[in-house]
Order: sequence, then C-alpha cells, then structure tokens
Amino acid sequence: MEGTNALGSIDALKLTLIPRLVIPPKVKVPDFEKYDSTKCLMAHVTMYCHKMAAYTYDDNLLIHCFQDSLTRSTFRWYNKLN
Repeated sequence: MEGTNALGSIDALKLTLIPRLVIPPKVKVPDFEKYDSTKCLMAHVTMYCHKMAAYTYDDNLLIHCFQDSLTRSTFRWYNKLN
C-alpha cells in the first residue's frame, strides 16, 4: 500500500542490536553451527571467534553477526539484550 509502513507502527531502528551498522560490501559471514544451550557455551564462543577472526577489528560487526550463530531460546535471549 502506498504511503504505509510495512511494519505498521514498529520503529525498525528499535529492532536492531546495532543501529546504523554499516556492513562492508566484501564481508562474507561464515556458516555457524547453531547454539541452542544444549552444548558447551565456551566451545561455541571459541568456534565463533575462530571463524570471525578476520573481523576482530570491528566489534559492532561481531556483535551483529553473533545472533546468526544462535537458535531458539538463545536467539530470543540475545535479541532482548540492550
């Protein structure tokens, strides 16, 4: 519909963990095994850090991409953080 917000009255900027994040065009986020709290958290974080080693200079990108490595309740928990 012309002139309407597809999200209704939801402010899209409030839905993102990192407002105004600019992802460089050549960034290729690796595939991650999804963490769902049934396995070792430290092993998951270690694997995430290894796979994202090329981007350790960019904390905002690391924070943004971490949600891609989560599923179910861990994803919901992470996205409620401020």
